[in-house]
Amino acid sequence: MNRLLLLGGYGFIGGNIANKAQGKMDVVIGGRHQHPGLKSFPYRPFDITNRDDVLEAMDEVKPEYVINAAAISNIDLAEHDRELAWNVNVSGAQYLAEECRRHDIAYLYFSSDAVFDGKGGSYKEEDTPNPLNYYGKTKAEAEREVLSTWNRSVVVRISLVLGYPVTSGNAFYLSLEKHLKNGDKVAFSTEEYRTPVDVLTLAESVLELSENDFYGIIHIGSTHSINRYELAWKVAVAMGFDPVLIKPKKGEMSPNRAPRHRNGIINVEKAQSVLKTEMLDIDATIQRSIDER
Repeated sequence: MNRLLLLGGYGFIGGNIANKAQGKMDVVIGGRHQHPGLKSFPYRPFDITNRDDVLEAMDEVKPEYVINAAAISNIDLAEHDRELAWNVNVSGAQYLAEECRRHDIAYLYFSSDAVFDGKGGSYKEEDTPNPLNYYGKTKAEAEREVLSTWNRSVVVRISLVLGYPVTSGNAFYLSLEKHLKNGDKVAFSTEEYRTPVDVLTLAESVLELSENDFYGIIHIGSTHSINRYELAWKVAVAMGFDPVLIKPKKGEMSPNRAPRHRNGIINVEKAQSVLKTEMLDIDATIQRSIDER
């Protein structure tokens, strides 16, 4: 089996990729800390913000493919700790691209619809980035660095990922479920649109990309977009809760919140043509993310 070095393997997306890859690839998880929930996978301590550590780890692990799911993905944290966000999201991504080029192996990097300002819609891979927040800026810059550094790189842009973490990570479902069980009212924006993908379809798409010869930028998401309020309402119903607790909200959720792009509407036609993995509609996306918990 090909050896996969997976950075960020203990996060929400990475943990699901590791589980899906088990038995198909020889997965080695790299990160600063090992998580007890995935002890069946070999672990290599790894600091992607340290160029020498990246070089040594790559020479030691000798992977045939690298997936970088490590990121400072909390938009507000990235806004307030810009040095950390840059070091992880940009410098770390570039160091890995350089090492993948040196070893002549393919590299997959996760980016975001936050590279766009959200004033348009149905963004295609070729559209020009214009981020509103610092997180988006780090992702846009990392895309440029990765693709210019190594021509066997894949940049996967995602909008919003639905589902449950295998170990840990920032998962919208866990927070929503907790509030609904407690009987808390929760408000979601009617003005922010996203193009969700369930984490299992995402993991399958990424593993398929590791086996084909596609390189460049690709958008992975559902076939339609939805605003956050309608999405939360549908998810609550699918979870078996009364959606009466889901309330609509306009404008910014908090004055301390970093600016968000309103239209995270990404076009997935390229994914539909490149991949055998099916891009699902909104309802199927929600249902799958809950059914396969």
